[in-house]
Amino acid sequence: MKKFYTILLALIVNLIYADCPDLKITKGSLWALGSDHITYALNISNIGTQDAKLDWDPNSPTDNVVIQAFLSYDDLADGNDIRLNDIILGLNSLEKIKAGEIFSVVGRDTLIIREFRYLLFKIDPLNKVQECSEENNSFKILLRSGSLTLEIPKLEGPKGGSLEIPVYGSDFYQMLGFQFSISFTNPSVFRVDSVGKLGLEEMIPNDIRIKNNQHLGLVWFSSHEEGLSFNGKKRLFSIFITLTGEHGECSDLIFDDSFLPLEFISSNPLSEPIEIKTISGRVCIQNLVECGGRVTLSNLEPIPGVKVKANAHIATTDRNGKYLLEKLIRGKDYTISAEKTEDFVHGLSVMDILLIKKHLLEIQALPTPYQIIAADVNGDLTITVQDIVLIRNMILGMIPHFGKTPAWQFIPKSYKFKNPKNPLAEDYPIAYTLNNLQSDQLGLDFIGIKTGDVSLDWQDMLAGRPESRTSQAVTLVLNDQLLEANREYVLPVFTRQFDHIQGFQLALHLDPGVVLHHIESPLLGDFNKQNFHLKDQILKILWYDSRASGSRFLADMDTLFLLHFKTKRSINTRSIFRLDEKALPSLASLEQSGINTIKIEFPRTTTTIKNMDHSLGLAVFPNPATESFILSMHLIQKGPVEIRVVNLLGSVLFQKRQDLEEGMQEIRMDTRSWPDGRYTIMVSGAQGTESRSVVCHH
Repeated sequence: MKKFYTILLALIVNLIYADCPDLKITKGSLWALGSDHITYALNISNIGTQDAKLDWDPNSPTDNVVIQAFLSYDDLADGNDIRLNDIILGLNSLEKIKAGEIFSVVGRDTLIIREFRYLLFKIDPLNKVQECSEENNSFKILLRSGSLTLEIPKLEGPKGGSLEIPVYGSDFYQMLGFQFSISFTNPSVFRVDSVGKLGLEEMIPNDIRIKNNQHLGLVWFSSHEEGLSFNGKKRLFSIFITLTGEHGECSDLIFDDSFLPLEFISSNPLSEPIEIKTISGRVCIQNLVECGGRVTLSNLEPIPGVKVKANAHIATTDRNGKYLLEKLIRGKDYTISAEKTEDFVHGLSVMDILLIKKHLLEIQALPTPYQIIAADVNGDLTITVQDIVLIRNMILGMIPHFGKTPAWQFIPKSYKFKNPKNPLAEDYPIAYTLNNLQSDQLGLDFIGIKTGDVSLDWQDMLAGRPESRTSQAVTLVLNDQLLEANREYVLPVFTRQFDHIQGFQLALHLDPGVVLHHIESPLLGDFNKQNFHLKDQILKILWYDSRASGSRFLADMDTLFLLHFKTKRSINTRSIFRLDEKALPSLASLEQSGINTIKIEFPRTTTTIKNMDHSLGLAVFPNPATESFILSMHLIQKGPVEIRVVNLLGSVLFQKRQDLEEGMQEIRMDTRSWPDGRYTIMVSGAQGTESRSVVCHH
């Protein structure tokens, strides 16, 4: 083994220091490169110590040394390359390249060049010459990556204004120098002030000349041997002008040879003219004007996010409701309109229903024509109870839209209604019409109308829920108890601070562990299945007093609802129900304190789970009572109950015992003989004893 390594080492040493030829391409350049032809030149040097024999048998051309050439998309030789004609060495009188000698050859080929990036070469790939090294037998030339382009953009500006006209060049490849000229077809349109922002090194202002304000000529050359190269678009220089013509006048800026012939010279290839693509520009005078204004509700609260259009021009209102339409053409006709896309339910609440009801009953008229238009949600040009029903259904999530009426309408603020109390009968405008626009118009304000939002609290909805108008909050009370699995329950929901309630709305997020069957409200005689809607475990509830008087008196711990449901698993009442402000903001309207928020409390109770569904659900309505009231209760089985009425002094005013059937029971109590005041109603039976307060007022 030791002897083998000794012999191998000797062979390597002999190879390194042995006399041998070694061919290498030391330089290459393009002479011509077109879309369908290529010509190149190569310098081949023998850097070895012996002559390189190129032709081993004069009678056999197949044993000559060759150079293979390829067009490639990258710098790696692979199957995607296109092979050009081989260069055969050793022909004619050239039979060898002596040691240290340099030999030049020229290769030509005709084919579709396409978008190749490299020209690759392999010298002596068949290994005819026993060279010292095979590692230097490859060579590459970078081709132009794209066609050379000159470009001027199309610009416009107002008379008397200044413009910068950039002149661009694209895809320069080893550029030694160039010249071109630009002619101005209508020199009266502008005056050339200066030339600047020179983008090429070695370019100076003296390389560019303006001739009679009609032509521009440029001559530039590079001092670098390899020339200037860059890919993509680059600003060569800029022409600074002042517009002097009239509106609508234009001047073309054209690359042509009217001053200097168009000519570019590259070091690679050097012998053939460069093909140039030109994109001419244009300068036009457009005397531009602006239109702007503000978009608000009728109470002057701003409406952001409104799209205001002037024909094809669009602007969007900012947080202050302001918009500005720029670059409108003087003398043109424009229609300025506004639009906003939004969910119909945004901004709607039970307050809107109460205000429309008062308007219909002539208790309190809607104060502005814009609120009257907002109340006509179905678009039939009248305000009826159907509009109230549609708003209720929209808030509860029963309908997706109002039909033909859009979510928003916008009316020019400058419009004066002929009959503000009956605007629905008018053909009011929805846009500004500007004919032959000559100057800036900055007072084009709009009044936005959110369909159904007569209370004008849409802006509060942007924050996700309405702000409380008072510091007071009304309360719903549910006893905090553990409920057993797979049982039917009737859960009472009590009130606190619901004094003289006009209407309320809320959404409860029900736990998946319960299945709601029904809701009833013995205390609210006009509450029915149209006042609530359950979808995806979100229970939305909305009620308003349908009577002309407009409010109900509810004492603390009156039973507002009875929730009938079944449990799928053992669960606590605190976990079953929680307010969902995102689904529907919780609020209540009280006659004296206006809009209030709603919260839920879960006080602990000593009532056991087995008795939880035995509540009487005692309720009194109407309250206050004038001539009579209804006493309602829910019995789980037939049996006797005792009813007692006690005044504030503790005296029993009424007492009766009677047998009642199972289910919901209602007993009318005559109060015509009772003195005005507050009374306590107590009901006792097999389900326990419950009491409620009632106010008698004749």
